[in-house]
Amino acid sequence: MRSQASVITATNTPHYNLAIDQALGSLRNDILIVSKPITPIPNTQVSLRNQAPAPITSKVKNTHQRTAAPSKAVYKPKLSRSDIVKQELQREKAALRAAENQLSQAKKNGKNIPKWERQVADRRANISAMQAELARL
Repeated sequence: MRSQASVITATNTPHYNLAIDQALGSLRNDILIVSKPITPIPNTQVSLRNQAPAPITSKVKNTHQRTAAPSKAVYKPKLSRSDIVKQELQREKAALRAAENQLSQAKKNGKNIPKWERQVADRRANISAMQAELARL
């Protein structure tokens, strides 16, 4: 009773596998064996003489851009001792002004008055010490 036959190709070529044929021996009632030679798949890669190979492209895009590294040889003029003290004196005067403003705010609010009075006194002492240092230089 053959309702539908399956087709297996087999030949006497070197690609023929006898073990497979023997394993399928019990199924021969349902299988129709047809002799057909097995053809090898042709090589599809073609390389031509005097032709540069195709560039390899990747699917990943490089989103980073290279930039030149900043130069480490940045010229900074060497400051003298008196120039450094003058800069510090300017910073200390700015800090004194800020402390005096905070002291006036504290006097209006009635909070932290001793703290800001100490800050102002310290800033004034620092300024007088820096001015004495400048006088010695």
